[in-house]
Amino acid sequence: MTFPAPITYTISILAGIVCCSNIHAAQIVPAPNQTGCPADTVYSQTNLAPNHDFSILNGGASPSNTPLSGGSWQTEAYYFGDNQYPADGSPGGSTNASIITTGHYQSTTLQWPFPGDPGHQAPALANFLYVNGNDKGGPFTAWQSTLTGLQPNTTYSFAAYVSNVVNPDLSGVHNPIIQLYADEVALGEPFDVPLDSVSDQGQDIWTRLEQTFTTGAGQTSVTLRLVDSATSSYGDDLAIAGLGVFACEPPYISLNLRAFLQGAYASSDGRMRDNLRQKSYLPLSQPYNDLANHYAGEETTTAAILATSGDDAPVDWVLVELRDKDDPGTRLAAAAALLQRDGDVADPQTNTPTLRIPQVTANSYYVALRHRNHLGVMTQAPLALSPTSTAVDFTSPGLPTAGAYARTIENNRALLWAGDANNNNHIIATGPDNDANVLLGAVLAHPDNSLANSSFILPGYRTTDLNLDGVSLYAGPANDINLLRSNVLLYPANTHVAGNYIVDGTLPE
Repeated sequence: MTFPAPITYTISILAGIVCCSNIHAAQIVPAPNQTGCPADTVYSQTNLAPNHDFSILNGGASPSNTPLSGGSWQTEAYYFGDNQYPADGSPGGSTNASIITTGHYQSTTLQWPFPGDPGHQAPALANFLYVNGNDKGGPFTAWQSTLTGLQPNTTYSFAAYVSNVVNPDLSGVHNPIIQLYADEVALGEPFDVPLDSVSDQGQDIWTRLEQTFTTGAGQTSVTLRLVDSATSSYGDDLAIAGLGVFACEPPYISLNLRAFLQGAYASSDGRMRDNLRQKSYLPLSQPYNDLANHYAGEETTTAAILATSGDDAPVDWVLVELRDKDDPGTRLAAAAALLQRDGDVADPQTNTPTLRIPQVTANSYYVALRHRNHLGVMTQAPLALSPTSTAVDFTSPGLPTAGAYARTIENNRALLWAGDANNNNHIIATGPDNDANVLLGAVLAHPDNSLANSSFILPGYRTTDLNLDGVSLYAGPANDINLLRSNVLLYPANTHVAGNYIVDGTLPE
């Protein structure tokens, strides 16, 4: 069907809203019988569809059925050129396509850009693919892409938003009929893309098509297609936007945590020392699978990560906990992670500062951080957590935490208290269950200390190494006992400077 020259209106996108005069809200509706990610999974945060927003233009006409230069995708329609009305006739016969970057209006066609669907990770877009398919006489591929690097035995969601470009004031036109495919397998049922209900500008109907597919054993690639099976030469004008391919993952929440350990902190550069790493004492496996911590996680890191130097160098392992919003004494989930010199809590497999805790649904939780020989710390209130990462900076004195004096402050930085050598949530210098005797006993009882010398230097990865320099030392220069005693004597609540004062941890038990 031959159309007169189009009238176009430039539009802009601002804060996710389509903005310009004389525009009304478009409608986002789901097609019937669509399937999304299973109920026990969540959508990943990474859209695998190439050039899914059509922000990369083709740069000019392209021969039929060849990859466009603006992304790793194809269309069987002849690419008419950027922001060009894909009219009937030459050069591509009657089936032509264009990426449109403005609204498109004339007597027979009417289309505004996609307004966004935030509930499905689909932002408002300025561009859409306009496919005018009239002469194929059978099904043709309006959009196609081959994705690689997929995970075997994994379910993925494949979604697209489609709209009928033809002016609804016309009668007798034929609608596009769209079918999604994964490889050669049809996903769901064909969908007849309806005309908009009114001809007023901006009242477009964008329909969400979504189906899932599952990769097989060893399968790492798939070819996805959006096929139009309309055969009429009158009508069949289609807008495509908001393409999405997302892995369906087990539920998880993400955190960007920061913390400083007093024992390793160096006020001279505002970083922590990484002596344990430099001396090759840090273990490849997390160290919290003991009776004190009741954690059975299997987190490991790599020799390459432990070889990292600079601000991202690992200092030690820490344990991150999520606690019940109604009962902070109950731990609901936990994950072991690496603490870097600059205070970032990092994923032990990637050393990146975003930590995912798997098998946790989005909800509100208290966030706690524990260490082998420092007192733990916890947020004062539950935080709303989700796959979108939440920042929790325990190095900031301004962050509200549970309990009084939960951290010690040095140079306007908040540090976890050092000295809990027996990991019982208390720091005790003298008296029953004191930490000083744990240190002294480890030094005196070591087989190499045949003279039972209290100044014997005991190397290694031990909870008695309170300053985390790779040595447990009771007496002598750079000893660990002075840090323990000073924390007891100078603790803010120890107003009488009593040597037998008990510093209680603030983590609920």
